[in-house]
Amino acid sequence: MTTQTLTQTEHSVSHANTLTIETALWGGIALAALALRLTALTRYPLNEAEATQTMAALNLYRGGIPGGDYSPLLASLTGGAFLLFGATDWAARLANVLLGTLLVLLPFGLRRELGHVGALAAAILLTISAVPLFFSRAIGGDMAAVVGAMLVLVGGVRWLGKNRPHGLYAIGGGLALLLTAGTGGFSALAVMLLTLAFVAGSNRQAITAVKTRFAAENRTVRRAVLWFGIAIFVLATAATFNLNGLAAISEQFTRWLTGFGITPRPGGALPAVVNLLFYEPLVVVFGAVGLARATAGRDPLRWLLIAWIALAILLDIVQSGRSDGQLLLIFVPLALLAGEQLGALWHTWRNSARTESDGLLVAIGLMVTVFVYVSLMSWTKCTAAQAGCGTAWILPAAGAALIIGLAVVFGNWYGRDTAFRGLAMIALVVFGVLSVGLSWRLSFGKLYDLPFEPVYPLPASSRLPDLSHDLQKFSMERAGDAHEIDIAVVDADVPQLRWYLRDFRAAKFVPDFASAQDASIVLARPQTGNPNGSYTGEEFALVSYWTPTQLQGKDWLRWYIYRHLPNHNPGHDQLVLWLRAGG
Repeated sequence: MTTQTLTQTEHSVSHANTLTIETALWGGIALAALALRLTALTRYPLNEAEATQTMAALNLYRGGIPGGDYSPLLASLTGGAFLLFGATDWAARLANVLLGTLLVLLPFGLRRELGHVGALAAAILLTISAVPLFFSRAIGGDMAAVVGAMLVLVGGVRWLGKNRPHGLYAIGGGLALLLTAGTGGFSALAVMLLTLAFVAGSNRQAITAVKTRFAAENRTVRRAVLWFGIAIFVLATAATFNLNGLAAISEQFTRWLTGFGITPRPGGALPAVVNLLFYEPLVVVFGAVGLARATAGRDPLRWLLIAWIALAILLDIVQSGRSDGQLLLIFVPLALLAGEQLGALWHTWRNSARTESDGLLVAIGLMVTVFVYVSLMSWTKCTAAQAGCGTAWILPAAGAALIIGLAVVFGNWYGRDTAFRGLAMIALVVFGVLSVGLSWRLSFGKLYDLPFEPVYPLPASSRLPDLSHDLQKFSMERAGDAHEIDIAVVDADVPQLRWYLRDFRAAKFVPDFASAQDASIVLARPQTGNPNGSYTGEEFALVSYWTPTQLQGKDWLRWYIYRHLPNHNPGHDQLVLWLRAGG
């Protein structure tokens, strides 16, 4: 009896230590996610879409009525951030930062389904990957939409699979986020409803189980419905400060319906599958393995994720008016499957790998990979005038073939499992390093290089910060205050200028030069002409753009890896700052 008691005590202590370590890991991931999302948050100025959303929140903050194409949810959250921290670029992006951090933590609710290590791996992927990191630092409703979809998924799993009634409240909160997030929320809601219909149609027992649970927990269901109603009202109306937010939900639904069509639209985002190949090689590779394994089984959750991904891809294809961040709707379920496979790789490596076989294969494979990278980059940089450039591609190709050959040899010596484990670990390191590099360059790179990023087709121009700086400099010189000079914006009433002129108390937007009334500074498009009087002009820009239509040959590979091409310059829309002579 004493021995049994000691054994139980040792097991309890071991389990408690494991939980402590796991809790610490989750806490570390949360802090890392928040830190990455807050670091240099104002590095990029707001583009036109971000400024449109932010101006709605600013109008709400100043006691006005939000207007334009805006998410009621973000107007409420950003208006609250302005109330706490002031109307700044940093505060404007804070809501998405917090939503992005919450997304990282949501795989915690799927630990039993994905495995404890698999859920941790999925959270790490959501922390460092380019797509969720970037859109956690940009302003838009897509992050809120995917958080809402994940809340519905996690709540449903906990309610149905774990018999926890409180999962219904997560479902209610998720639905409230989906309906108030904007057009991206309706895309996510459509995918979730079609996915549930697919799962229900293929599993009649699931329908019976849901009906039984509803009947057994009728009281909890009613409370969850009440919670949903309260949540959607508070989030849409900013706790009654914006009652028009309820009407904005229907307006966003109408905008979502008008976004369907196959023909690409000017300035529209690239198809999600293309962008995922550009930014998420690690998630794509291991997620594809997860998809293949999921189709071979009968697990309802995995089939739900398969249907989610397939329907999200289909929606992305038929919706040419897609938003930039809609690829999150495909990325997140793919990351869950990839995290599960990384967790399985961890367990397999820990239990079965041997240094003299698996470790040796990985070490040699990574050394060859370095050779492949160096020779590949040398080939992309060489010119036809250099000797041997035409055949330099043979070296990286031979290196890749050598890695496959090594796996075959090790498979014959030590078994097929050793070869697969080694290749999987090499892929993890190589694609992991590539994914982190792409992620860092997208979120923390130079503003001038941002137009080369296909995920963000119309970023703010690198000349926009210079415009803001010069306006404040001229105001200080002529009015003695950084925001007192009189400014007339002629026929250029756009959200970006509205936002960056918000603190200039004497700024006005007028239809023509005659209405400018000899303002000290006039801002106008070049095609508008010249103002009346003695002015000197300097050109600036609000938006940058670039398309890969002129790329040829090896430039495609250099663009994929570096996202920078020295011989290509982004285009800009032009804005002229006219300064009146003599003050």
